[in-house]
Amino acid sequence: MANKYTISIADEACVGDGLCCEHAASTFRLCGAGTSTLVAQTDLESADAPDQILAAAFDCRMGCISLNDAASGQRVWPAPLSQQALDRLSAVRSVTLDQDEWRLWRDYGGGD
Repeated sequence: MANKYTISIADEACVGDGLCCEHAASTFRLCGAGTSTLVAQTDLESADAPDQILAAAFDCRMGCISLNDAASGQRVWPAPLSQQALDRLSAVRSVTLDQDEWRLWRDYGGGD
């Protein structure tokens, strides 16, 4: 089986609810600090199917898990934003952002 994903996790943002471990127990585990940590850096190192790893990333409520295509290096999750979405985010000057919007703005839109 070809390597599909490289996996990373933002430990500092993890709240340790363990959904990733439920989806992909061979890839993620809860550590003593009460956060999730990577057991496998790629889907080839894991016994979990790529779809299980994608489900874990999708269900992470803090958006801590990033997946990149192993061949191209392009981001798979969180999905890249279109230029139109980036333009809209950068045009925002004074609004209240929820956690997901803040993460998108920070990662793609304009965190200096």
